[in-house]
Amino acid sequence: MHEGSFNKQNQIIEEENNLRAVRRPIGIWLALALLALAGAGLLVWRFWPHSQATVVTESAAVAASAEEAIAQVELSAEALSRAGIETQEVGVQSLTQRLSATGRIVINEDTAARVGSPTEGRVRRVLVTVGDRVRAGQPLVYVHSHELLQAQADYAKARTAVTRAEKALAYANVELERANRLLEAKAISLREQMQAAAEVNAATAELEQAKAELRRAEEYLEHLGADPDGADTAVIRAPIAGVVLKRHISIGTVVNPADELMVIADLSTLWVIAEVPEPQAAFVRPGQGVEITVAAFAERRFPGRVVYLGESLSPETRTVQVRCLIQNPRGQLRPEMYATVQINTGQKQPVLAVPRDAVHEMQGERVVFMALGRGKFEKRVVQIGREQDNWIEIINGLEAGQRIVTRGGFLIKSEFLKGMMKEE
Repeated sequence: MHEGSFNKQNQIIEEENNLRAVRRPIGIWLALALLALAGAGLLVWRFWPHSQATVVTESAAVAASAEEAIAQVELSAEALSRAGIETQEVGVQSLTQRLSATGRIVINEDTAARVGSPTEGRVRRVLVTVGDRVRAGQPLVYVHSHELLQAQADYAKARTAVTRAEKALAYANVELERANRLLEAKAISLREQMQAAAEVNAATAELEQAKAELRRAEEYLEHLGADPDGADTAVIRAPIAGVVLKRHISIGTVVNPADELMVIADLSTLWVIAEVPEPQAAFVRPGQGVEITVAAFAERRFPGRVVYLGESLSPETRTVQVRCLIQNPRGQLRPEMYATVQINTGQKQPVLAVPRDAVHEMQGERVVFMALGRGKFEKRVVQIGREQDNWIEIINGLEAGQRIVTRGGFLIKSEFLKGMMKEE
């Protein structure tokens, strides 16, 4: 009994030793695997950011190198000779000082006409509409008018009165001639002859009065615009040549002499109403030259002059109204366009400027080409200002003393464009 228990205990101890022997290698291998994973993570943490930064730095360097290559070109001696390239140093020029103000284009009231009806009536026909060009005296509107009927009756009555007066004067002249013959023959008295002469004078005065009434009736008919083919129709004609800008009537509209039917304007000249701030208004005078620019024609400058300077300030904006007259022979400018007005004050101002031919446009930017020597040229983006007498003001991008290309720049520009196409 005692011996069996001892053998069983030895068996249990032996099984536990065998289990430990199996677990020991598994633990060792698991520990080695964990150490390997930790080492790999450390390597990734150590070398990955450095590798990524190196790639980014190398990419930036390549991009910078490409950009630098596009910003510069080099021409051979033969190309330089063929292009006839000329250069000069950037310097200071005295340009006329200008004031800039915003404005609005309106019609020139001195060359515009507001068409009205001379009589009360109802519109029968409208011959033109907005946008039509008309000549002076051209029929625009036909109006049915009862007043015209009365005017034509007065005209007919005046013509009848003239005819009657002419006959009375003719009869009085015949009687005067008869009285003169009888007086010579001593058949009548001097008193009777004088009575005949007085009747001639009276008939002459009556005829003159009748003719005056006829002229008044004719002028009134002309004022009403009587239509020769229509007894009760008045014709409203264009008072000037121009373009119909507004039309306020249609067939059937009842009109009165106070109504505005149409607006016609000659657009060969226009007004620009600008608002000049109070501090700058002191430099503006009538007669000063101006240049107008509008968004629709950004590259064009329309010349004009100041014709009126307001007498008072606007209490809301503290500005003075300036009216400018501008020429519009091609009809490109239209009323109600917004404009920028450059007013020449006549005062000179020293500014950094380059010849007009030195400035080129590339991809929507204004650029000049700097001469670096040995056939190398660099593209420099600049911000330009005013243009006067073949000079362009440089606001930003250049410094005095730098040498730029003033002639032959188109060949350099083409070389830059070729380089940009290759990069793309």
